[in-house]
Amino acid sequence: MSFGQLPLNAPFQGIVDYVPAPYTPRASFDELLNMWVYRGRLITRPRLNDFTVNPDGSIIWNIVPFLDIEGNLHNLILASNNIYMLTPGPVWNGPLEVQPWVSTLTYQPGDIVRTDFTHWWVATATSTNQAPPNAAFWQPIPTGSGATGVPYGVNISQGRVYFANGSLPGLYSDGEATLKSMFTPGSFRFIAVLGNHMVIANTTEPPPATNGATDYPYRVRWSDNGNATNWVESAATSAGHQDLLDVPDQITGLATLGRSGFVFRTNGITQMTPTGVGASPFQFDALSTAPHGVGNFYPYSLAVYGTIAMFVSEDDVWSFDGSSFIPVGGVVKPRLFHDIADANASRIIGMLFVRCNPQFKYLSYWISIPLTATSLPVTWVYSFDSQSWQRFQGGDALRQTAIANIVI
Repeated sequence: MSFGQLPLNAPFQGIVDYVPAPYTPRASFDELLNMWVYRGRLITRPRLNDFTVNPDGSIIWNIVPFLDIEGNLHNLILASNNIYMLTPGPVWNGPLEVQPWVSTLTYQPGDIVRTDFTHWWVATATSTNQAPPNAAFWQPIPTGSGATGVPYGVNISQGRVYFANGSLPGLYSDGEATLKSMFTPGSFRFIAVLGNHMVIANTTEPPPATNGATDYPYRVRWSDNGNATNWVESAATSAGHQDLLDVPDQITGLATLGRSGFVFRTNGITQMTPTGVGASPFQFDALSTAPHGVGNFYPYSLAVYGTIAMFVSEDDVWSFDGSSFIPVGGVVKPRLFHDIADANASRIIGMLFVRCNPQFKYLSYWISIPLTATSLPVTWVYSFDSQSWQRFQGGDALRQTAIANIVI
């Protein structure tokens, strides 16, 4: 007498653990490690790009492929200690620095210079041939390219990558060997473009380690119309700021979806709508369609691609298109939040990818969770096509996530 067994056939559904194991749907799994569901089939995880360790061995927070205004491709590497440019090979170029101080140039308030590779200065008054550390014209700012324990806020616009991490004033790279100043009045943690303005949020003004530095975790600030390096508020500009003081939580992200902007907070979302009025270019309103208490609880889990925003709230993973909210974490919530539980909230990284390497198209949302005292690094991957979850582990989950979409 033979024993009959039900075959396990496609289409597969990935990990499902919101019900006891005997009741999970057929073709789903209690665990699925380093195997992905692709078009209903199980496949091994595609090989990611080969990658060498950065010269200083520090954490790689962001890798940003971009085209400069002449159409040349660059890969900007934002690490926890330094900033590099990566070229085919791969070859590390850098660390990138700001321009050295020059006696013949006239500097304006907000200009950043260096006197050597470990001393940076911000101009506090207009000067020519007044060398740092002259306190009448310059203040020191933190050493190096922005050592930080958190990722960067990054935005690509018109052949430039604009960024900051809460430690330094806003900087940008246009593909050259030096970094340049955005002339922001301080540092910021999040950035977007909306209504022809550069928008930053959750600021420290003036920059950390300068006299009077103050955190404004509820502040949204925007540049002059069409000028991402002019933040001076006056009758001659449309630059300005808004403090969201009517809510108790702090800003944890920015997103532009279509013609509207969205200011994500720990437990809510504020809509930022362009008005077309130069003196008051934006209107701020609480998003009435947001589920009660839902916000971007893990600040760097927010990722945007086209008209899709993905983020992790305090109790679920959400897809948001500017009007509709879809919870997508339901089938894996217990496992996913168990992995998140012991990790630092600022180290939970979310990324949206169209492909995993040049040959493998796979629209997916990745949640990278670093090594903790009780668990190994792990990355959860949500496939939009199959609406399924899978996970993989590696020696450095964040590094694997960051390099998946690099072009070299």
